[in-house]
Parts: sequence; structure tokens; C-alpha cells
Amino acid sequence: MVFYVCLYLISIALLCASLHMRKKKSNAVISYALAAVSIVIPCIISAMRDSSIGTDTDNYPLAAFNSAKNNDIAHFLSQPLVGFEYLYYLIVYVCSRVFNSFPLLLFITQLLCVLPVFLILDRESRKRRDIKIPIIGFLIFYLFSYNLSMNMMRQAVALSFCTLAFYNILDKKRAWAIAEIIIAFLFHSFALIMLPILLIYYICLKIRSKKVFAIVCSLFACGLALSAIFFIPIVEFFGALFPKILSPVYLSEFTKIRNFSFAELLFWGAISAISIILILPKVKNAALCRFYLIILLISPFTAVLNYYVHFSGRILLYFQYIILYIFIPFGLQQINDKKAFIRASMLYALPIIVYWYYYYVYLNVNETVPFLFAS
Repeated sequence: MVFYVCLYLISIALLCASLHMRKKKSNAVISYALAAVSIVIPCIISAMRDSSIGTDTDNYPLAAFNSAKNNDIAHFLSQPLVGFEYLYYLIVYVCSRVFNSFPLLLFITQLLCVLPVFLILDRESRKRRDIKIPIIGFLIFYLFSYNLSMNMMRQAVALSFCTLAFYNILDKKRAWAIAEIIIAFLFHSFALIMLPILLIYYICLKIRSKKVFAIVCSLFACGLALSAIFFIPIVEFFGALFPKILSPVYLSEFTKIRNFSFAELLFWGAISAISIILILPKVKNAALCRFYLIILLISPFTAVLNYYVHFSGRILLYFQYIILYIFIPFGLQQINDKKAFIRASMLYALPIIVYWYYYYVYLNVNETVPFLFAS
């Protein structure tokens, strides 16, 4: 635990120094160098970890790395393990056959988790000329995503690129967004969940009447409730209808019952409540405000749905990343009063710190505590 806290503080301190130099318009080269080091340090630490750190580290990445040594690229990429995730396994192949370095694979994977989040925060910081955005965003990243990214590596990369894609859609850079969603899909096929999320956003853009919006939200909530109640029969029906697409093994994973997590519900209930009360009224774009309201209301519900459906937790992650790395940092930046900003930051900090300690330290969900270096 102490190791992680020190790592986070060193990285944030370097980022603060970089941003402060940029604000003062002093030496640009040193400013960029400090920012680069602040990003690279957690990637190097991730690369130096023992294979027991992160539940999946010695699972599919190590198995694929060893398999790549004994196969040509065509045979390697045709294995069932690869699926549609060609880009990740191409990186595995290069790291294995060309460099013979598993730490390099871990480094690149971690960098691809961090870099899209940094680009979002840095670009918005430059637009608004406010250095608070990257600092808030990276504090959240370390407490929420860093330990997670050492376990769910492919998923973590996909999450970061999908979040960057959503930011580019908000920034009207649709071609970049499409490319980023494709990249995310080539790392983890579950990235396609971004398509219905974007559909919700575009529906919010088209709906201008508050009454119509209320009706749509009610129908959407009813649909979610019915899906939760009848989810397993629905999945089994489509599994029988499309047996070649939806394999029995995948279906058994998709409908696996999980233990109910009151802590997860409490955490996302708190984050959603704080956001709706403090930040949502400051969102000037009406369509974006409606979209954020929907995902803030869905998040606690999805946490409950995770009790019934194994993969709903994965769906929740895509909502979480948009909330944590776009909505909260950008929203806090709009609070001009210093005391109000500190109060709001502390209200967010408390549940996030408790979440980090409870899940990543106490429960050791991703098996990343204590940190061990590779021997």
C-alpha cells in the first residue's frame, strides 16, 4: 500500500511541476520532459512487476507471449485465443519474437492505458488554461484505474481509447473517434459497448422537449428493469437462435451469478448523487446534461445488475471512465469559488479513496497488493 501511495505522489508531483512551468511559460523542454517522466514512471513500475501481480498477468499475456515464440505470425494470429483482438496480440508477437521481452509488453500495455487519459486531460487543460484538470484526472486514475490496469490489461486499454473517442466526439473530431473505437475493439471486443452508449448520446442530442426526454428515460428504465429480470431467458433464447455466434461457453460466462456488492452500490450511489447535485447544473450543453444524467442514474443500477449478470460490471466500467475522466475533472474546473471547489473535491475524494483502499488494498480484488518486483 505504501509503495503505491509513494508512486502516485511522485508521479503527481512531477506532473504538477510540469504544469506549473507551462503556466509560467518557462522552459518548455523541461516542462514536457517532466510530464513525460510522470507518465513513464508508473509504466516502468508496471513493467518491472512480478507475474503474480495482477490476476491475468500470468494467464493469457504470458501464455500468448510463450506461444508466439514457437509460431509464425499467421498461425499465431489464427489461434482461438486471439479472436478479434489482433492489435493486442500483434504487439505480443513483436515483443516476443523481436525483443523477447515480457516486461516490454507490460510497459507498452500500461502506456496505452495511461496515454489516452493524459491526452484528454491535457487537451482540455490547454483549452481552458487551467492546470487543475490533469491533476484531478490523474489522481482519480491512480486511485481507480492503475491497479485495475495491471489485471484487465486489454480491457483497460480499450476503456482508455473509448473514453478518448467519446471526448473527440464532443470535440467534433468524429474521424479520430471512429479510429479510436476500432483500436479499442482490436484490443478488446467488448469495446463495442461504446456503440449503444453513443446511441444514447445521439438520442439526447435529438430530443429537445423535457416531456419527451422524461418519457424516453422512463421507457429506458423499464427496459433495463425487464432486461434484469428476464436477462438469462433472453440470452438463452438468442443463444439457441444463433449457436455459432453465441457459444455455450461464452453464454455460461455471460450469465454467471456474482455476489451482491453493497459497497459498489454505495460508492456509485454516492458519486452519482454528488455529481447530480454539484456538477450537473453547471453543464451548459442541454443534450450533454441529459446524457450525463442518464449514465449517472444507470451506474448504481448497473452495480446492482452485476449481482445477476457477470459482464454488467464490464458495461459499468465504460460509464465509469466517462464520468471519472471527462465529467468530474471538467465539472470541478467550472467551480470558480475556491472554498466551494475544495469542498466538492473533498466530497469526491472521500468515496474514491475508500473505494481504492477497500477493493484494491483490503480485498485485493486484482491481486496487486503487496507489490512485488520480478526476480
